[in-house]
Amino acid sequence: MRNKRETNELCLKARDIKRELMCMRGYFNEITDPNLISACIYEMNAIEAQYSHILHQAKMQGATGEIELYEAQGK
Repeated sequence: MRNKRETNELCLKARDIKRELMCMRGYFNEITDPNLISACIYEMNAIEAQYSHILHQAKMQGATGEIELYEAQGK
């Protein structure tokens, strides 16, 4: 059973991970070195896996709606 604090923590983690991914995508669009491109792709995949894990946790706790609402509000 989830509580408000756990739901808020999941929302904050999801937001932070999503921001990190957006920053990494911006970086990816700017780099030209093949080694950096490869490293960036690996990093983006790792970040996406973290986000997927957070969404899975939210789903198991029944908090996916709160995360979607939280993100839609731009918090």
